[in-house]
Amino acid sequence: MEKRRFLSGKQLRRLLAAGVLILALAVPGLGSQGALAAGKDTVVMGMWSSPGNSLLPHFYSLGYARAVFRIVFSPLLEWNDEGKIVPRMAESYKISEDGLTYKFKIRDNAFWHDGRPVTSRDVAFTIECLTDPDYSFMDFNIVSGIAGAKARKKGETKELTGFRVIDDKNFEVKSDGVFAPLLDGFTEMHILPHHILKDTPVKEMATSAFAANPNVGCGAYKFVKYATDQYIEFAAFDKFFLGKPKIAKAFLRIVNPDTAIAQLENGELDLVLGEALANIPNIEIPRVKKAASLDVQFASSPASQGLMLVCSQDKLKDLRVRKALAHAINREGIVKKILMGGGVVTPIPRAVGYPYFKADSYKAQAYDPELSKKLLQEAGWNKDTVLRLVVPTGNKERMQWATVAHQNLTEIGMKVDLQQMDIATMVKTLRQTPDKIDAFFVGYQNYMDPYMYYHRRFHSESIPGGNLLYYNDPEMDKLIDDSATTVDPAKRAELFDKIQDKLYKELPIIPIVCPTSAIAVNKRVKGVKASILPLTRNMNEWEIR
Repeated sequence: MEKRRFLSGKQLRRLLAAGVLILALAVPGLGSQGALAAGKDTVVMGMWSSPGNSLLPHFYSLGYARAVFRIVFSPLLEWNDEGKIVPRMAESYKISEDGLTYKFKIRDNAFWHDGRPVTSRDVAFTIECLTDPDYSFMDFNIVSGIAGAKARKKGETKELTGFRVIDDKNFEVKSDGVFAPLLDGFTEMHILPHHILKDTPVKEMATSAFAANPNVGCGAYKFVKYATDQYIEFAAFDKFFLGKPKIAKAFLRIVNPDTAIAQLENGELDLVLGEALANIPNIEIPRVKKAASLDVQFASSPASQGLMLVCSQDKLKDLRVRKALAHAINREGIVKKILMGGGVVTPIPRAVGYPYFKADSYKAQAYDPELSKKLLQEAGWNKDTVLRLVVPTGNKERMQWATVAHQNLTEIGMKVDLQQMDIATMVKTLRQTPDKIDAFFVGYQNYMDPYMYYHRRFHSESIPGGNLLYYNDPEMDKLIDDSATTVDPAKRAELFDKIQDKLYKELPIIPIVCPTSAIAVNKRVKGVKASILPLTRNMNEWEIR
């Protein structure tokens, strides 16, 4: 049975005003869960929503799962603070002069949490999973440029011609022609343990016992326990390849924003993750700044928030209708009154601060309700047509601006139903019965290389993995594909400009805002660095003083 509730705009506004919206299941106080108490050897983090049933890299449905597997598993490469790709679990890599062959060496001291070494076979196995014909999640595009990957994914061959094991710690990858984002893909590809999962069919991976209990990873911390919808427990891995973590235990608590603020103030919670997984609500920033024990940090958000349209719905296929939606929503008002100025209106669905973002080339559609009414009239919009919107629970500010958008659309004469769903139910509905939803409010995680983001969200190959818009445009597919076939920054910029132009003009997404990511960290925890990169990337270096 789907967990959903239908509320009128008046009911939503009343609940928001009363401050009792059910955003996420808050973990009970420490009186009943003393195990989560912050101590000298324990750090307690917070995020707003459940990670779902699968915590396995590449086989997850909810973005909150990333917060878990980034701690437990590791990629071969990573982006550093200077915006360069550098080795992580790989000791080194070399690229041939023609740019088609990549040789990697895995660190000799890279081990799985059960003591076995991480090997080239594990890397091969991970790529084989992502290129399996039964793989249906979002990450095929991170390896799609490897020679033979597309043929294998289509079931034309079982061989992966572009991968060669040299020995246990060395392997070679060949690309299928120039594939510019290959290295960026290796920053996202978290390696899976072959010896644990080799007998699990790919189509059963996400529902396997290991997906819910990934107790053999290769990251800084070992997975200990997931108390469903309450917290995840971790323990430091003594043999982590970048050095033994300085904090022995870690907890990731699922907590609503209001409770989190109080727990940050009283020391039950050490920090929140930011990254659109748990940003301090802007209205609460002055409050947390007053707490002498807390350090407030700001960074550009890695996610762009918007109203995502299900483009397969006939009622949304007229561009005039989509433009009417864009002009109806008071986005400047949302930034000013809900975010307290902590964000910017985005004219295109791409987060501010990422490479190739043309911030000055577009002007967001002005708030103009009268123009919206005119556009709807020209499009022949039937006033009895119901626009079915969904907002997932968990993000307090998003709940608030969804209510504003609902009111704005009602004011231009549209009949609008705004539904609340837990995010797992929403994603499941969009993948299995997308005809039940017309549009949904979420934030889309961006990637340093735009190809990864655009392919995942707007390419027809990604339906219904990451492309829950059901946006299907051959011209867009070609632009995205072409952006991967050159390493010339100027040529790539030209292609990305065309992609952004198309998104701006066609409006498969009504961009709303790119919020500032604000986190609060207890001053006893040292080494936490808010940025556009994952907060826990240097978790092994954190310490408590």
